[in-house]
Amino acid sequence: PDALGAAGEHASGGHPSRVVLFGPSGSGKSSIVRAGLMPRVDDGVDVHHIDAAVHQRPGALLRQLLPDITLRDDESIDLPRGFAALRGGARERKRLIVVDQFEQWRGAGRDPRRHEDLVRALRHCDGTGLQALLVVRDDHWLQMRRLMRDLELPLFEDHNTAVVDLFDLPHARRVLQAFGRGYGQ
Repeated sequence: PDALGAAGEHASGGHPSRVVLFGPSGSGKSSIVRAGLMPRVDDGVDVHHIDAAVHQRPGALLRQLLPDITLRDDESIDLPRGFAALRGGARERKRLIVVDQFEQWRGAGRDPRRHEDLVRALRHCDGTGLQALLVVRDDHWLQMRRLMRDLELPLFEDHNTAVVDLFDLPHARRVLQAFGRGYGQ
């Protein structure tokens, strides 16, 4: 889809620093990212895929993303400091953070402190050393617009946003038939 081309081009190139991929539930956003985008990213880019539904607490997953940072068992690192460390460690290689189901983190937007942490963390995405791709259900569009407003980043279709729409019925039938043939059915 068009969304794949735009997002892949931005991930491999320099800018924009933050891209939003959105669409309805079941439209295949996650599949497009995993099977279509991630294999196309340049070899010089380290891709970190985060499933926000699994990692409900953003700070907890930073231990996986930042294995070189030593923390005591009782110590944690907040999201802004983690993104700053990722950007700082990206001097030789660019890093792309893909946050799938970002609305799971954004859902805590009713908590002003957590919202501010997301804003402060995403400000570390400079497009050259660190970049973010936020994959979001379209029913969270208004919340994403607010977040991007707070980042002082206007959203422009085919520049820093891309849409994944539901398959039409004929295309869905062809995809399912191809899966069936692939499994010998």
